[in-house]
Amino acid sequence: MEVKVIGLGKLRKRLDMHGLTAFPLRRYFELTGAIVADKAKEVAPEDLGDLKKGIGFKRLADRGRLPKGVDIYSRAPHSTYIHGFPNKNFRLTPPYSRTKPHFPPIKALQGWAKRHDINPYVVQQAIGKKGTPIIPFIKIAVKETTKERNALLREAGKAITVIWRSGRMRAR
Repeated sequence: MEVKVIGLGKLRKRLDMHGLTAFPLRRYFELTGAIVADKAKEVAPEDLGDLKKGIGFKRLADRGRLPKGVDIYSRAPHSTYIHGFPNKNFRLTPPYSRTKPHFPPIKALQGWAKRHDINPYVVQQAIGKKGTPIIPFIKIAVKETTKERNALLREAGKAITVIWRSGRMRAR
């Protein structure tokens, strides 16, 4: 008994076509990164503005010829304290809506306390009792841009289909 698969060569040629999925996926990741980063900038709290200025995105290195993904980040040094540390089970419910109580150095609080006309030692004591509020601006941005990201994904799928069909037309 012999089984012969016909058309595998043509399928491989179509899959290896330059740009079948690479361009639409690169475009999808670039636009997704831009949309989520812009929304994160809207949602992020503003004191001096360096938190919002530090939010950005970059496309992750290609894996083979396909893009690997997009990385949305915040370069502000205090962003992890505001956003919260990565946790799969994170929810904005009472046990997770604030950081654990801790005592930050007074030097780190002086600028903020002066701008808000509050004694920095009082701020330190309050953080020592209650912790600081967590505002996961990137997670909020990802959640609030679901419709836009899904539309971009549909658009990428249609672009791949168009490229696939145009390759089929040339093969005939």
